[in-house]
Amino acid sequence: MKKKITKKFWCESGFLLILFVSMLTQNANAQSDKPFSKPGKSMNYYHDGTTWIHSSNSTYTYNVAGQELEDYQRDPQTNQNVGRNVSEYDSLGILRSYIEYLWVSGRWHTYKGGRSIPFYSGGKMDSLYGFSWDGYKWNENRTHFLYDSNGLCIQENFYVEDAYIGGWLNISRKNIKYDQNGIITQVQYFGRNYGTYGWDLGKTIDYYAWHVPNISPAIYTSDGGRVTVTLGPNGGDTTWYDDYNPLKGSYEKKVRVINVKDFRGNLTNQKSERYIDSTGQYQLYDEKPSIYTYNDKFDVTQLLMKYQDHSIMGSPIKDGVKYIYSDFQYFNQAPDNTNNQNTKLAFSLYPNPGRDLITVELPENKQEALQVTVSDLSGKARLTRSFTEKEKKQLNIEALPKGIYLLQLKTAQGTSVQKIIKQ
Repeated sequence: MKKKITKKFWCESGFLLILFVSMLTQNANAQSDKPFSKPGKSMNYYHDGTTWIHSSNSTYTYNVAGQELEDYQRDPQTNQNVGRNVSEYDSLGILRSYIEYLWVSGRWHTYKGGRSIPFYSGGKMDSLYGFSWDGYKWNENRTHFLYDSNGLCIQENFYVEDAYIGGWLNISRKNIKYDQNGIITQVQYFGRNYGTYGWDLGKTIDYYAWHVPNISPAIYTSDGGRVTVTLGPNGGDTTWYDDYNPLKGSYEKKVRVINVKDFRGNLTNQKSERYIDSTGQYQLYDEKPSIYTYNDKFDVTQLLMKYQDHSIMGSPIKDGVKYIYSDFQYFNQAPDNTNNQNTKLAFSLYPNPGRDLITVELPENKQEALQVTVSDLSGKARLTRSFTEKEKKQLNIEALPKGIYLLQLKTAQGTSVQKIIKQ
């Protein structure tokens, strides 16, 4: 059987579906109306240590927003089936299913993947049913959410089906605390104690600063360590991991991870460094370069991904996988996780959380005509209003029930989405 390669990494435990929750309740993909491209075909290679092996050819299909629906892989010599990666999205463009299939003995076999089905009540997600493939069967799990009077999620309870008790067992819990502005200050994770059937605190994360509230943290502590994130050019960032020394009463440097992105917002390198006490400097121990090649239309024509054996300090960087793209397709609306287009339309909302009037403000108080649409988490539009260039951009949300909503802002420059909280 041909070796199947993929750029997507999928957690095989049931907890993978919690990712879908955080994507929906804490983040909304910014969008751009500027055209962008996706490849219709690719030739896929992996390096065996000596030479490049042409493992498969892919044909890609997309939805109208340019999100990948299928990566269909065939053998380059025989044109026989090799593998399929199939994705499904909900009305908000959020990934709800991703399944990898392998062609074995003349039929498709599920290799790995997961699905999620959300249920809403009053504009808020009440529960999420998830399914993960363990290589033999689908395992079901459920997450139930508890909200406060302001519509903020304060607790998530995770359940698995237990054959011993013949029903659903609540095995983990997540508690979330906020400040008076609805910004997360603390998250605690609990596990079930099967001796007492009570709860054992597993981990506490305290948040002190955010780059984007409730989405991108700047400073937080967890398990005796401190994490500091600074933003770099083109969406890159640097993260410092420091450990607390109780004898000195201070934090000590341990690890630094640097994510480098190019002018198109694509990740071109990830460097991991350890702090060496004797030299007082960080030393590189792992590096994962990616080389993007563009044509004159800024289509990505080739992606070369390299790796380093991080178990050996100073080991050489080796070739990993390579994709050569062709037959480009063009779209006019893209989530911000597309391969080669990360344009975002920045804007501010205040007050947020709010009760009645909220103000929409563009960078540098720029005056521009725009349209605002407020939708609930099921994707239903609850409020729409257009503003002229010189008109004050204030939106009255007083009539909306308490809860979390998505506000979409559309101008001649593009489209972007932010979360708002109605108190």
